[in-house]
Amino acid sequence: MDLPDFLKTNKDKEKQPEQTKTNPVGGDIYSTPKEQAQTPQNGEVQQTSTLNQKPKVQNPVAALNQETNLGLLDVIAPENIEIDFNYVKINDVYFRTLFVSGYPRFVSPGWLEPIINFDSSLDVSFYIYPVEGKSVLDDLRRKIAEMEAEISTDLERGKIVDPSTQAKLEDARSLQEQLVKGSERFFEFSFYITIPATNLEELDHLTRQIESTLGSLLMVGKQATLDMQNGFLSTAPLGVDKLSITRNMDTTSLATTFPLTSAELSSDKGILYGINSQNESFIIFDRFSLENSNMTIFATSGAGKSINYDEPVLYKNKRGSLKLEKIGKLIERTIKNGCLTKIDKEMEGVLKPNLQVLTFDRKLKTKWANVQVAARKVSPKTLHKVTTASGRQIKITGDHNLVILKKSQLKLARGKELEVGDNIPLPRKIDDYQKYHPLTINSYKILKDSRIKYLRIRNGRVGNRLFTPKTSIPDKIKIDAHFCEILGYFASEVMVK
Repeated sequence: MDLPDFLKTNKDKEKQPEQTKTNPVGGDIYSTPKEQAQTPQNGEVQQTSTLNQKPKVQNPVAALNQETNLGLLDVIAPENIEIDFNYVKINDVYFRTLFVSGYPRFVSPGWLEPIINFDSSLDVSFYIYPVEGKSVLDDLRRKIAEMEAEISTDLERGKIVDPSTQAKLEDARSLQEQLVKGSERFFEFSFYITIPATNLEELDHLTRQIESTLGSLLMVGKQATLDMQNGFLSTAPLGVDKLSITRNMDTTSLATTFPLTSAELSSDKGILYGINSQNESFIIFDRFSLENSNMTIFATSGAGKSINYDEPVLYKNKRGSLKLEKIGKLIERTIKNGCLTKIDKEMEGVLKPNLQVLTFDRKLKTKWANVQVAARKVSPKTLHKVTTASGRQIKITGDHNLVILKKSQLKLARGKELEVGDNIPLPRKIDDYQKYHPLTINSYKILKDSRIKYLRIRNGRVGNRLFTPKTSIPDKIKIDAHFCEILGYFASEVMVK
């Protein structure tokens, strides 16, 4: 890496007298250090110059615009860099780089979460290098032969087989089979961590914490001793792996190292916003500690939106039965039978109430989807009544979202934004409604006003006091093809008035 001019030693450069260049607009651009006059004991005056110290740049833009001895690298470079065998010091900040040399045999997705959520600033870099399959298979074949020979030799000599060798042989055979089938690919993987600190004591303390955290994950972290400069550059946003310390990994193992899998949403201080549904932990965050404390809340379509109490809703219960009922009564019964949760200051309900409702996908195909929240809240003063050309009606709040078809595209529109002429997708028919709810005749309701005395219902059948299976009829008679056929026979024989 090319060093800035002020870090290069140029013995041929003549010593320049003290000088200060001034920005014509106003203000100093930079100031060179003064040559210091030292008076030794013999009375002779000697001049010393600090050519390797960077001049202090007070206005970088002006320094670049004016004709100065400083180039771009000189302006943006730090004032001093100190490279020790186990740390790098840039200005007043100390850096130390660790590389991971040992990995656990089995991992699960999100296994690097303790490192990603470490309670200190870290620079973490991954480098992934695809490897050609043929060369990997050749190396695997040779390695498998070596391990098989080692195990055979131990058995012939009556020794106990090394468990680690046996485990490595099983892994190698499994990987070989997956590579041949093409279900896995092979990669080389590098993992580096750079720790910043304000002093050496803090740097040593953080290093021990990181090594302990890596050890709890069955990983071996080592310091890049005597190579800290390349370690620092490997974790800088340059995309250059200066250390080149790699580990072989297949596709599945590599996928588990994806760093953005943390489910933790808590910090040491802040405001309690709620409970994380993924792991039941608290969501604590202090947004006012950031430079910009503005907050945006995202939610799924329909979250917190409502329709009127008396609006009928078609749903499936937990047994899969299809029901058509007023949403107000459904919510009240669900809350009564479930676990009531206070969602916010205006809304309460039941989470995951084991209900399904009919929805549309982007291709306007209907499908049943699980209800995430069944909730109620106080109705606003104004409700919007939506009426379609076919006569269907619904009362909704102004914030309730409806899917509309506008300019050949599906869009979401709130109730107060709907206009006359907007197209709302509605199902013409629901094929399985008759399957769950066939039309029936309530025979008891019809016969109770007749001349039959002592009418009673027993075991789902209606009869009089001489109740027998042969002298009774079902209390609910299905209107199906068989029933219509019997009605046809009666009508053809003129037996019904």
